[in-house]
Amino acid sequence: MATHQASNRSRLFTTALASAAMLGAMFSTPATASPDVVREGVGDRRAALDKLELTPFDQGLWSGLADWKNGGPLDAESTRGKVVVIYTFAGYLPTAVRPISIVNRLAERYGDEGLVVVGVHADEAYEDGVKTAERRRVTFPIARDTGGAMRSALKVDQDPDFYLIDRSGRLRYADVETASIEKAVSELIAESKDDAESLLDRRAATASKADADARRSARLRSQIDLDHLPWVPFTPPSPEAYANTDWPELDLGDNNSRRRSRNAPSGPVRLDLAIDQDWHPAPPQHTDGRAVLVYVFSENILEDFNKFGLTPIQLFSEMDRIQKEHARDLIVVGAMVPSNPPNARRGRRNNDGEEARKRLEDANKVFETVTKEMPVDHVRINDFAGSFVTGRFTPNNGELPGGRGRQQDGFVYPYHYIASSDGMVRWHGSIVTSPQRNAEWEAAFAKVLAVDPGIKARREAEQAYIRSKTE
Repeated sequence: MATHQASNRSRLFTTALASAAMLGAMFSTPATASPDVVREGVGDRRAALDKLELTPFDQGLWSGLADWKNGGPLDAESTRGKVVVIYTFAGYLPTAVRPISIVNRLAERYGDEGLVVVGVHADEAYEDGVKTAERRRVTFPIARDTGGAMRSALKVDQDPDFYLIDRSGRLRYADVETASIEKAVSELIAESKDDAESLLDRRAATASKADADARRSARLRSQIDLDHLPWVPFTPPSPEAYANTDWPELDLGDNNSRRRSRNAPSGPVRLDLAIDQDWHPAPPQHTDGRAVLVYVFSENILEDFNKFGLTPIQLFSEMDRIQKEHARDLIVVGAMVPSNPPNARRGRRNNDGEEARKRLEDANKVFETVTKEMPVDHVRINDFAGSFVTGRFTPNNGELPGGRGRQQDGFVYPYHYIASSDGMVRWHGSIVTSPQRNAEWEAAFAKVLAVDPGIKARREAEQAYIRSKTE
C-alpha cells in the first residue's frame, strides 16, 4: 500500500509554525514601504542597491553636477526636509526620455508640497540632453554628471533609473520601476519630516516586538503537547453538508438476486461505533469528526494469508501505520467475522454454544499469534453475528471470485470499508482482488479524508485552539 498523507500531528504543528511565520513576515515588512513600489535590478546589483536604501544620501555628490539648466544648483541646504527624485537619463536614448512627461507631471503636482526633481544626464552628449529637455518642455532642473560620480555611487546601470530621497535625507528607494515612481512619490510626500526621521527607530521597535512575539509563541508552542492535543468541541456539520459533498463513487452491487443476499441494502449503509460489541481493547473514543476504516477478516486469516504469500503481521502493521499517521482524522477497526457462512450454520443450531466457543478460541489464537510479534494499536472487534458490517452489504458487491483472499459468504477477505464522520459508508471492496481495486481504495481513502465536512470542522476547531495558545 502506498504511503498516505502526513499525520494530523504534523499538519497541526505546521499550521502553528505557519501562523508564527505569517506574523513574523507581517512585522518584518517595512513600516512605511508600500508593496506597490517595485524596484528594478537582480542579483548582486539588487543586493547592493538594497544596502543603499535607508542610508544617508551623500550630499557631497551634488557638487559633481554641472551645467545646470531650468534651475539649480542643488545642495544639502536646498534639499533639506524635501522629497527628492533623481531621474537619470540620456538625451540620445528614446527609452530614457520617454518618462519625461511623467516626471514633469510629478514636479508640477507635488512641487508646492516639498518635491524636488532633478534630471541627472550622462557626462557624454549632454548637448543632446539639453535639446531634448527644451523640445519636451522640461520644467525641472537638469545637470551633467561630470565624471559620472553620482551615477557610480547610485550604481546606475541603464537609463532611465529613479532614486528617491526622503525628508530625513535618507536614500529611501534605489532604482524604482517607472510604473511605480508615482506611488513612491505620493508615499514620501505624505510622510512628515518627523516620521521620516523616526522611521528606523519605529522599524527597530516593530522588529523587537515581532521577536518578542515569536519567542512567546515558541514558548507557548513548547507547552502544547501536539501528540496529545485535547479533543476540542466543535459544531458538527449539517446533514446537508454531508449530502452535498463529492464522495468517492460507491459500489452497491448489482440487482441480480443470486448475487444479492436477501436482506442486503440497496442504498448507503451507516456504521454505528456505539453498538454493543466485543471490542478489543475497548470501544473507540472521540468518534466525532473522524472517519472510520474497517477491515474485515476471518479466523482463517493465518491460513489465507500464508497461502498467498502474505501474513497477518503485514495486514495489521499496515493498519497500525495508517492509524498512527491519521490518528486524529481516523478510527481503524479490525473486524473478525466467522469463517462459516450463515447458511452453513443454520443446520447446526443445536451446537451453537460449542461453535461460539470454538470461534472465540480461533479469534484469540489469531490475535495471540500476531501480538507475539508486534503490538496491535488500533481497535479490534469480534463481529461473529455480522451485525457491525458484513450483514449490511450485498455479498462481495460485484467482486469476482478467485481473488487473492478467501471468499466467504460472497465476500473476498480481507475486505475494507471507509465510512465518513457521520457513519455513512462511502467506499467498500476487497483490495487484494486486483491492482485496480487497490488503486481505487487508495484514491477513495485519500478523498474521504480530504472532503469530509466533519473532519474539516474538527480541524478548524483544533487550529483555532492552537492559535489561541500561540498568538
